[in-house]
Amino acid sequence: MMSPGMTTCGNVSVPEDGLLSARDLTLPPQLPQTIYNLLKTLRGHSLSSRQGYHSNDLEFYIDLWSEEQLLFSRGNLRMVMHVDPRFTIPLGRTVTVSILIGRKDTNEVACIVNRSVFDYVDGSAFRALAYDYLKFSPGHPFISGIRAWVSLLFMGNSNENIIDVFGIEIDFCDAASSETEVLWLLDMLDWK
Repeated sequence: MMSPGMTTCGNVSVPEDGLLSARDLTLPPQLPQTIYNLLKTLRGHSLSSRQGYHSNDLEFYIDLWSEEQLLFSRGNLRMVMHVDPRFTIPLGRTVTVSILIGRKDTNEVACIVNRSVFDYVDGSAFRALAYDYLKFSPGHPFISGIRAWVSLLFMGNSNENIIDVFGIEIDFCDAASSETEVLWLLDMLDWK
């Protein structure tokens, strides 16, 4: 039996004036169990536990360009790679990077960096940096603002006008610091 001045919505009753103190709120008995089951399901979902999906199933395809000239193009299984043979870039020259990532388990690809410019050079850390914002699947509409960072690792040399590149590093430090977190992040990309 409903009290006078109360409105019912499903199993929850509230005063018609909309004012209800927290101590007067009675939740349906099945709600805590529903929340518990949802959290248990989410916690139990793990990308790394998917059969056959590991970091070894990913391949990064990296292209570096400078003024319409291809400097470097390679596929690699790692987020940090040694560049052999090394190459040099004159300081002040515009260098862009594009990176696709492929999944061997599904034969899908996603773009993580699209024509980003290395516009910051940290001489003390011997790296040039570029970034792009990740494009997530429409199934993850509330995720944004996460960047993929790309570093050109270079050696110091006697000619201060030339960068001698020996390595490339891809990083998702805005949102992921462990292999499991990177796999979760990459799984949310717009795979095609």
